[in-house]
Amino acid sequence: MRQIKYRHAQSAFSLLELILVVTVIGILSAVALQKFIPLTADAHLSVLQGMQSSLEDAAGFTYNKAVLAGKETQPSALVAIKSGRVLDANDPFVVFTRYGYPQGVWSEIIKIIELDEIDWLYSNQQSGTINQPASVYLWTKQGPGSISRCNISYQGALDSGFRPQIIINETGC
Repeated sequence: MRQIKYRHAQSAFSLLELILVVTVIGILSAVALQKFIPLTADAHLSVLQGMQSSLEDAAGFTYNKAVLAGKETQPSALVAIKSGRVLDANDPFVVFTRYGYPQGVWSEIIKIIELDEIDWLYSNQQSGTINQPASVYLWTKQGPGSISRCNISYQGALDSGFRPQIIINETGC
């Protein structure tokens, strides 16, 4: 008697085929996800939120130093943020304050926060009167922002007992 041998058809994929399919899916998903998930906007917004926290902490620290010096009620004063400093406006550890908080100008902001000037752009908005505090707008050079989009603004204290206004503008992020 003759034996009949059946050949079973192979239905598995080869390793090369699997690698090729996974690679194509990976490339397509990397391209497609960029259109649906705005990761860069979230990253820029996170940087601005970190800057907001840093500004709030540094402003509070400066205010505490002003209270210790008895200058928290003065519309304009010099405050040493490092002990033992002579009150000299050119000293990197002496800050011009408005009611105890740093004034809203770039030169004072970089004294209270360790900013890398290479990574940040700024625009000062000087006040016309003593009743109106100055403001500074900050945005990252890598970000999409400008003075009107995706930035953070710091405005000095309006009066004694008021904190500075630190606002994130995320319309263009």
